[in-house]
Amino acid sequence: MKVDLKGTAFLFHVRLDTKEREKNVSIITNFYRKNCTNFNFIFIEDDSIQKLPDVIQFTEDDTYVFSRNNGIWNKCKSFNKGIILAKSDILIFHDLDAILQPSQLLTTIDTLLMNPDYGLMYPYNGLFLCVTKEIKEEFSKSLDYTTLDNFFPKNLSVNYSDGNVLVGHNNSVGGCVVGRRDNIIKCHGYNPHFIGWGYEDNEFPRRIHALGYSVNRLNEPRSPLWHLPHDGVGSSPKAENPNYEANRQICTFVESSSKEKLQEYIKTWSLV
Repeated sequence: MKVDLKGTAFLFHVRLDTKEREKNVSIITNFYRKNCTNFNFIFIEDDSIQKLPDVIQFTEDDTYVFSRNNGIWNKCKSFNKGIILAKSDILIFHDLDAILQPSQLLTTIDTLLMNPDYGLMYPYNGLFLCVTKEIKEEFSKSLDYTTLDNFFPKNLSVNYSDGNVLVGHNNSVGGCVVGRRDNIIKCHGYNPHFIGWGYEDNEFPRRIHALGYSVNRLNEPRSPLWHLPHDGVGSSPKAENPNYEANRQICTFVESSSKEKLQEYIKTWSLV
């Protein structure tokens, strides 16, 4: 039976820089279409040319926007465009390389709907599990969550690998976060001052919490986030982002600022 996601919207920032990432977006969208109902996808493609329409087939419930960008990608601007386009009360900010058990998403959605003072909630317990290309290929054929669950590692220490799965983190804030649209808008969404990779996922929950909204995590055993590999021609090391240090400084500023100071800071950008 498909999991009813209660009219929730998935928001995806899209930059298809490798063939493996193209495979991932196809796997992820097919997985949720097969296993969930009552949701819609919002894709914001942030690139110099359109690629996504040649990779997946849209449905009438999907929203697709191409935002031409010849420079470094800006996930935060893309997510903010998605926030405005969304009609749902609950938004799932989802990376192109993550997979979650649908029941974890449903529990998170229900919790957010019941708590008007919540801002964000992570639909996993912090465990970030990275699978091999071979496991990804096996999963792509079944699109059955148990295919991944069968490889759940016995040792959950960070950097442990059993040859199939690497434990990348046990307190991650990357990959996927779910939020109440009303409270996210009050906090001006994501921070578009972040350019490229680095610290945007850390700053977002800290600012939301500092501005007065609860940030929580699904605290259930065996409720990880699975990460699909996306390396290949076109990818670049994270540390090569020339804005990495500037991103770190933004995050440090937010961490050290008072609520009043942040209320003024978020006025430096708008969602549109």
